[in-house]
Amino acid sequence: RNEGSAGVQEEACEALRSLACRNDGNRIAIARSGGIEAIVSAMRRNEGSAGVQEEACGALRNLACRNDDNKIAIARAGGIEAVVTAMRRHEGSAGVQEDACWALANMAWNNNNNKTAIAKEGGIEAVVLAMRRHEDSAWVQKLACAVLYNLSVASSNLPIMRKEQPRQLLEAAKARFPSECSERASKLLTKL
Repeated sequence: RNEGSAGVQEEACEALRSLACRNDGNRIAIARSGGIEAIVSAMRRNEGSAGVQEEACGALRNLACRNDDNKIAIARAGGIEAVVTAMRRHEGSAGVQEDACWALANMAWNNNNNKTAIAKEGGIEAVVLAMRRHEDSAWVQKLACAVLYNLSVASSNLPIMRKEQPRQLLEAAKARFPSECSERASKLLTKL
């Protein structure tokens, strides 16, 4: 077992990320064999490693994609908290922010419990901070708009979003990256 080796954990998360990409059968098999819990454990044991956090967020992103059971399992395993913690711990890493936003967007899609849990764990604040810190990254902006839009479907999240004052950031993302951000940012702005 190499649970303490960040390099091994990063490579393992990268392998699970690849296996879960666009493969419904692998998503199910990984979840059934304890892969979600292993990923979250790797994140907790290696909080200081941006590489582990990025690959783990990417793996959770792919596992949550089009799989409602995995979204629930990720939340139960502490995956939402782990992703938000990664965002806070690695604010300066665009790679971590991209994959974390994408993971949260997938976990929130069509899952009201996860929308609420993400907000409760400080996910909205973390996403808005990512937009501020990485204003020149098209991917961070695009994925931040996606997760905020998905979270906005739960009306209980709107007061938290308004408190974070993302209007200027959303307008800037629309102007800077129109093909990536315009549609979701515009829809979100009408709600705020």
